[in-house]
Amino acid sequence: MEKTIENGHRSNRERKMALIQDVDKLKRKLRLEENVHRVLERAFTRPLGSLPRLPPYLPPHILKLVAEVAVLEEEVVRLEENVVNFSQALYQEAVYISSKWKSEYLMDTMDENSIRSSKYQTSNSFS
Repeated sequence: MEKTIENGHRSNRERKMALIQDVDKLKRKLRLEENVHRVLERAFTRPLGSLPRLPPYLPPHILKLVAEVAVLEEEVVRLEENVVNFSQALYQEAVYISSKWKSEYLMDTMDENSIRSSKYQTSNSFS
């Protein structure tokens, strides 16, 4: 009976030690996840044009992903600027074409009026 009680205490201690080790392991994992979270927050709230500072303890796949996102963000900003510039150029071209068309229309109208007026004067001079 004493051996059974002793074995029970030993197995309880072993379970307790295993649980303590599991808790320690989970705490380390949580600290790493919190660090990764902080690093990602800083990386994604950084000013554009500055590269994110990444600690070397991060897993390589995370370092690679953050670097790729930084490059893509810069590319998106560049493309957005191109869209704005192209839109402005198109607007200016449309304004130019419209004003050119209006001036040509006015010139044609004036020419037609002067032709009509000269025909009218010519026909009146024969009367």
